Amino acid sequence: MKITSQDILLLLIFLIISQNYINEIFNFITVCLSTKNEEKQTIAFYSFASVLETKWKNTIQGVLPECIKQLVPLLHSQYPDLQMIVAWCFDKIAEFHSVVFRDPALFKDAIDEIIKTIKSFPQKVTVHLVYTIHHLAYNLRPLHMNEPYIFSPYLSTLLNLLINLAYSKNSYNPNHNVSVSCFLTIGTLIEGSYVNDRQVIQEFFAVIYEALEKSLKKENFNNENMMYDFQGYISNVIVAYSSSRNFQMTIEQAKLVYSLFTQSFKQRGELYEDGILACSSLSNLVPSGYEVILDDFMQYLIFALNKYQETIICSKAIFAISDLISSMGNAFFPYLEKVLPQIMNIINYPDADKILKVQVLLVFCDIYGIYSNGEQIWKYYKSIM
Repeated sequence: MKITSQDILLLLIFLIISQNYINEIFNFITVCLSTKNEEKQTIAFYSFASVLETKWKNTIQGVLPECIKQLVPLLHSQYPDLQMIVAWCFDKIAEFHSVVFRDPALFKDAIDEIIKTIKSFPQKVTVHLVYTIHHLAYNLRPLHMNEPYIFSPYLSTLLNLLINLAYSKNSYNPNHNVSVSCFLTIGTLIEGSYVNDRQVIQEFFAVIYEALEKSLKKENFNNENMMYDFQGYISNVIVAYSSSRNFQMTIEQAKLVYSLFTQSFKQRGELYEDGILACSSLSNLVPSGYEVILDDFMQYLIFALNKYQETIICSKAIFAISDLISSMGNAFFPYLEKVLPQIMNIINYPDADKILKVQVLLVFCDIYGIYSNGEQIWKYYKSIM
């Protein structure tokens, strides 16, 4: 490849930090993008993506709508590498400049194109387009309860598209893991869902429950690691449901879900952090009666709290305690005596990670906020003061 002075200038563009040149830079890049030379287009896109990360957001966002209109057709380039870079640019725009997609027409054109074509791309392109949806779903969430969700008209289509894509051939790939991006995006869409999306969210839970059931059967996966990874992905979607304002389940349904997680614990011969959080998050999904689950779940929580040499699993268990205090309130008080000794062991263990100790102190803040009148807990407060 012959490097020209124009190519060098494109490669150095990201170093320009002056707001005064943003429009000129975009005009120059646009001219370079119009060439039929794939290599020059590729260099231009790298420069384009670099400019997106500068601090001049308002100026950049003023010219992005026209740029996006030019980007969409280039997704269909005959060159896979160019397709990947264009998708990467969409990913960055959604992450850093999602506000431009509050324009309903621009949003509709982009989402319609992604929905229509996402299955036809190689994995390295698809993963960036899925993350584009993820960033938009996160950044364009309603700020108020009665604010409509821009994704509402597409929610059912996207949820079903993403779950099918997650299980499609070659989606589970260590280099371009489409599966993990799909489940992450499903969770983000569920968390941001609007009150009018309740029926869609509830109906889709049946799909997630079926996926959780299938995740316990080795014959559904290429290998054991893939099976365990999918169990983790699905666990995170369950946690997302607990953050949604649009879903509740009966205690009987919660017991069925919990039983699947306990099967996964036994199948692995160990706990895993996503499963721990999913089990505690069920307390947010039932109006009452979680105690019948907690009576059994406590054994797993205590086991995880005792593994303070293993920061990740212990950290999730501590987080689960905070979650249960918040969701159950006074109903959790009888269980405090069972977990407080383990929590104090973390404080007293000299080699415990500082992150764990900070989390424990935050748990004590939660405890004090709800149970400050309980005489049983004061002996623990005295020991840490």
